[in-house]
Amino acid sequence: MKLPRPRDLGEKLRVWREKKGLSVKDVVNKSKNSDVCQKPFAAGDVSKWETKKSLPTYRRLVRDIFPAYEIDDISEFLLEITPEYDSINDVIHITRDKISIKNDPELCTRSLYIDPHYIQKYPLRVDFLYIESNKCSEWRQHKGCEYLLVTKGQLNVMISESEDNINAISYELNEGDAIAFSGHLFHKLQVTKGERAKIVVGRPVWSGREVEP
Repeated sequence: MKLPRPRDLGEKLRVWREKKGLSVKDVVNKSKNSDVCQKPFAAGDVSKWETKKSLPTYRRLVRDIFPAYEIDDISEFLLEITPEYDSINDVIHITRDKISIKNDPELCTRSLYIDPHYIQKYPLRVDFLYIESNKCSEWRQHKGCEYLLVTKGQLNVMISESEDNINAISYELNEGDAIAFSGHLFHKLQVTKGERAKIVVGRPVWSGREVEP
């Protein structure tokens, strides 16, 4: 158990928000409620705070940000408790009958799916995606991080800090290339050249708020 450093405040806010199951839109909407916060803020403000591009004042933090993030107990927020799963009793063996293949005819994708019930305390899972040539996903945003490896084909990964996607940055990935990013960033996948792309993705178990590409 340890206290976070001031420069880690943004990361702590993001982790707290995801733990509470709140999207960026959720906290922005809460900030607009005058019964909760004194001064509303925008999605761009949340992005700046959580990516450490700017630090809010103490007054802003206590009067607006904490209420919007549903932080009622400051001590609970400040105390960082990291669970440890290093016991042999924490091993989870998932048999083949608990694993299914999910198909998306519209995107021509197939992904390996393990029911979150069986993963339990381990929030990360690995998917194998197959995306046909010139197909793309919708813009997505989710909790945790995403790790993506292209095993075949070429892929364009577009990432944006805001929902309007005006300042999105594109990353061209060739076979063998990988990319890692925070899931709270808006992101979109598109096959650019050649045959269908084969992709290995490590990402969190999805909550009811997210839909996977």
